[in-house]
Amino acid sequence: MLARPMIFRFHTFLLDIERRELRDAQQHVALGPKAFDVLCFLLEHRDRLVTKAELLDTFWSAQVSEAALQKTISLIRKALARGGDRPDILRTHHGLGFRFVAEVTPEQPTGPDAPPHAEQTAVLREQRMITALSVRYHSGDVGWTAQTEAAAKSVIAAAQDIVARFDGRLLRMGTDGFSVSFGLDVICEDGPRRAAHCALELRAAGDNAALPLGVGIDTGPAPSGEAQDATPWQTPGAVERQAAALAGRANTGEILLSTAARDQLRDEAQTSRSGGAHCLLNLNSMQSGVPARPQRDAAGFVGREAEMAFLNASHARALRGSGQAVVLSGPAGIGKSRLLAEFLLQVGDAPGWSLTLQCLPARRNTPGALIGDLCRALFAVAPDGILRDEIDAALLRDLRDHDPSAEAVLKTLSDHQRRQRGFALLNRMLAARCEAQPLLLAVEDTHWIDATSQACLDAILQDLGDKRLLVVMTTRPTEMPTLAEGVLHLPPLGTADSLALLRRTVGAAVLDESGADHLVGRAGGNPFFIEELALAAQSGGNPATDLPDTVQAVISVRLGTLEPRSRAVAFAVAVVGPGASQVLIEAITGCAPDAVAALLEGLLRAGVLRGEGEGYGFRHMLIQDAAYAMILPEERAGLHRKIAQLLQDDGLLLDARPETLAWHHQQGGQPDQALTHWTRASRDALRRSARAEAIAFARNGLALIDADTPQAGQRELELQLCLAPALAALRGYAASDVGAAYRRARVLNADIGDLKSDIRSLVGLWIYSWVRGELDEALRFARKLNAIAARLDDPALTVQAEASLGQVLLHQGKTELAQKHLAAGLACVENAPPTTLPAQNSAVACASYAAWAASLMGRTEEALAHIETSERLSQQFDNPFARAIHFALCSEPHMFLGDAAGCLRLADRAVDISREHDFAFWLGTGLVMRGWALGRAGASEAAEAAFDEGITVFEATGAGVQLANWYGLRAEAHLSAGEVEAGISAATHALTCAEAAGDLFFTPRIHATLAALHAGGGAVETAQKHRQMGQALVRDFCISERFLSVGRVPAAV
Repeated sequence: MLARPMIFRFHTFLLDIERRELRDAQQHVALGPKAFDVLCFLLEHRDRLVTKAELLDTFWSAQVSEAALQKTISLIRKALARGGDRPDILRTHHGLGFRFVAEVTPEQPTGPDAPPHAEQTAVLREQRMITALSVRYHSGDVGWTAQTEAAAKSVIAAAQDIVARFDGRLLRMGTDGFSVSFGLDVICEDGPRRAAHCALELRAAGDNAALPLGVGIDTGPAPSGEAQDATPWQTPGAVERQAAALAGRANTGEILLSTAARDQLRDEAQTSRSGGAHCLLNLNSMQSGVPARPQRDAAGFVGREAEMAFLNASHARALRGSGQAVVLSGPAGIGKSRLLAEFLLQVGDAPGWSLTLQCLPARRNTPGALIGDLCRALFAVAPDGILRDEIDAALLRDLRDHDPSAEAVLKTLSDHQRRQRGFALLNRMLAARCEAQPLLLAVEDTHWIDATSQACLDAILQDLGDKRLLVVMTTRPTEMPTLAEGVLHLPPLGTADSLALLRRTVGAAVLDESGADHLVGRAGGNPFFIEELALAAQSGGNPATDLPDTVQAVISVRLGTLEPRSRAVAFAVAVVGPGASQVLIEAITGCAPDAVAALLEGLLRAGVLRGEGEGYGFRHMLIQDAAYAMILPEERAGLHRKIAQLLQDDGLLLDARPETLAWHHQQGGQPDQALTHWTRASRDALRRSARAEAIAFARNGLALIDADTPQAGQRELELQLCLAPALAALRGYAASDVGAAYRRARVLNADIGDLKSDIRSLVGLWIYSWVRGELDEALRFARKLNAIAARLDDPALTVQAEASLGQVLLHQGKTELAQKHLAAGLACVENAPPTTLPAQNSAVACASYAAWAASLMGRTEEALAHIETSERLSQQFDNPFARAIHFALCSEPHMFLGDAAGCLRLADRAVDISREHDFAFWLGTGLVMRGWALGRAGASEAAEAAFDEGITVFEATGAGVQLANWYGLRAEAHLSAGEVEAGISAATHALTCAEAAGDLFFTPRIHATLAALHAGGGAVETAQKHRQMGQALVRDFCISERFLSVGRVPAAV
């Protein structure tokens, strides 16, 4: 901004450009980096009006809207308004821009407090795995004498040489012993081994000096760098304290190991238990590498020629118009990305073009993250003629940019319809793109793909057809099924291939033949291990001793060779995550733009980072994991807090998703803020039909709730009411965890007393109980809803409650009482028609069940009138779910009345709409009713197929209600076909289902069916018994005897 460091005073404020501080009466004023820069710019150009366009061009990319500028100006005004009214400082010229109008006094900083001119970057405190060795002198009963002191000096003199040989460091000395560390100065993979061998030599030195020793060894993470430069005034760390405690417990001559240290020594050490520690008995000779870790036999490993040939053949088939999909599978570092990159390089001159996308762990719960990347890359403008209407246009905006304006158009679609139309649109656009040019689409790390993108990608792969499209995906082995049938499992590289990769990575001059062979042997055929080991060796490491053979250790060594400012930038990218912007890195590190740009360029050249869009990410996710782990936890938490603040307060980052904010707050140790954003994220995902993500976000929030805080109940209630409908949508209303979430919400609300939440919980519990066939429970919830509705005089709730009561009572066989409640619900509908989709659903169900009651009681005209009412209500809004309810439920009164044609007509409509929108419950209902109607028409095979599918679909939802009806109707189909034994089996099972659920209304007809079946089989007495039971139940349930008309076994049988 300004040419030289200056301090500016205006009113009571002091603005320090070099320190990037704003103070008011010596108090620091919080102001985000973007807002601070804009304020400085306005102050520098205070001699004129600065236009909005100039500010946007200077501080934001072309894609950012004016809203970002307005928020930033608002933050500046808020900062300058501290403590009440202020004189005019920043003046708005509406429609034009802004001008800084306060009187300003510039000053040149002087004295010891003047800011330094050299560029400073925050160097983060790091941690690494260290091993601590503690020695305790055992002087016996004689105490500390001149002879003891001489012996101690002799031991210390010997220790200095011994410790140095094992690359250790003497930390501190006292009158009763001293301590040593391994891994602080020289990062090593085998600290416990070095400490154990060092302890043996120290014990011998003590014996030679006639001063017996006791030794303790522990290993674990500890701060490194200046914070760990031990002095006599520094408090020992946790690892050193534990080693000292072990040394204090050790008997004369004993070396006690912690469990962690013993575990790392593996089979190289023989130990015995000694309390909670392990006494070292014997130790193998000194080795290199990870203790007792067997080297892999590389002799049988193969190269990548076969895999490359397979990929090339698949590419050739795709170019000829036969879409192909291939999965490259293998553990981290095995070379999936390497193989893919070499393949892309080989086909670079082939017709068409390629696009590489990557799935990221930080975005695995961000709905549509990968598909958004795909659409932004390929369909910034849709191919001509693809968008058929405004819904297609809105779907593309939603897929590409998660544009909130699309919701107004897309809310007319059901969840299933929205997904299906989105899938169809993607496939049409890809078909158009591939018709113009062949496309090679590479998708890396699909084991981290978000659920929404996985569904879209699966739809793409299912419709490859004749597209000139090759999709190559990489994944780590998981328990989930692969996305494609063509899977290449990558084995480790053989020795020859490993050596060739090593030479290509660092050249022949860096390592001699022996060093190269040693490095390749330790890498075990893992290409990433080879590359990382080679690059670390290139930085000056010794592959025979200092380089670890695990990815974590290799990367830690490599990052440790970077100068502190570069390492700080790498750590900042690790915490931000992939796509980290330079502006955000500047804010985190406190480094100027030019310096950050230079450091990023160096990290790119070093192969640590790579460009990702307009931001930066690590060349390999394992490097990010290692860098993240190297940051001291409290430093890491501080960075997360700072990032969260920047994401919220900086105008550049207005579009930060709530799940991103939640993650940074959570990792920053701010559970309250994280809870707020997890709740927002879950609600947003639910609105977008991203059910899996909504569940994940809700559960993340639930895990953070502290039961002892005052708002714990309210916060858990909000999350449970996000979790329950998401679970219901994904797994079905009968899933046990749906009921658990709604029950927990109701328990919580008992203390909170929020009526709206109570109603939501009761409605959810009623549906859950009814679907599961727990009718007594469902009746209890329906009565509670009815009581609330009466108290509130709420028409929509009244319809819901009366319909709920009527449905349950009818299933329990209380037909007349059910009819009264259903009539009351319909009267309310007539007086106050539904105004929302849920109210429409309740009204349609009420009219449909009223038709049930009327038809069961033999009132044909009344039943038909209710069916007409149900149809009219189902058409009031464009609501596929309401139409599915109508078609499915109203097919049954036609069955009760013996109208097979009418039943089939509505059942077919129920099946069609339910298949289109994925309404499993109503699909199962429609299929069973179709089966009954076809059976009555004599189409036995088609009826059997419909029954099979319908009952399978229905039972898969976990439903318990209606199963008695379905098996009873299946028994009728067997009756019509003359299949006596199968019919008796189905009817008997139907009675079992009825008894289990208390779903009794259909039992008279089941007994009538059994009577006909037994009569056809010659069991006259049994038939008479069932006939009498059916007639008695008809009278008890107040229904017409016409309901018992089920036909008979055909005479031919």
